[in-house]
Amino acid sequence: MRKFLSVFLSSVFILISCTQEVSQTNNFETLKAAKVNIPASIDLTVVPDSNSPQIKCLPVETGIILPEKYGLKGTVDYLDDIDEEKSFVENISCEFIEPSFILEQVKGTLSSKNGDSFNFTGTVKMDISSALTSKTVAVEGQLTLTSGTGKFAGMSGSIKTNGTGNMVNGAISWKGDGYYAYK
Repeated sequence: MRKFLSVFLSSVFILISCTQEVSQTNNFETLKAAKVNIPASIDLTVVPDSNSPQIKCLPVETGIILPEKYGLKGTVDYLDDIDEEKSFVENISCEFIEPSFILEQVKGTLSSKNGDSFNFTGTVKMDISSALTSKTVAVEGQLTLTSGTGKFAGMSGSIKTNGTGNMVNGAISWKGDGYYAYK
């Protein structure tokens, strides 16, 4: 009887989990077909790519150097199982702005292991005023979501991000909210 109960409960948990995934997918497709903005949240860790070349921030005299490329891992609404090998953010440019900000222009791609993906461009602003006294800095950004593949084909959108940069390992914890839109 115990074995039957154990197998039965395991089956129920698996069924509930699958039902929730199907429900989220169906909800996404319903909202997409209705052509309404679909709420989107991200919770990502942005990790410097150790093999990436570095980019010098302007003016060069500041001596600020950042990695050109970062990997992405974490969760993104409706993007199932992030493919960390194909998801990245790349610095296009960076500039030091008085009194204590670094402004970066970025582009990137978020991909899932099933092939769905979307591209983004944006601006990231780091407040480095606390860098001398703390191991973290405030990071905020605005991302514009563009072209995609799979269920993100024809999608556009926007996500506003906030987070914390780690001055020791260069990683950034990035959270944000916005929307996906379909015409």
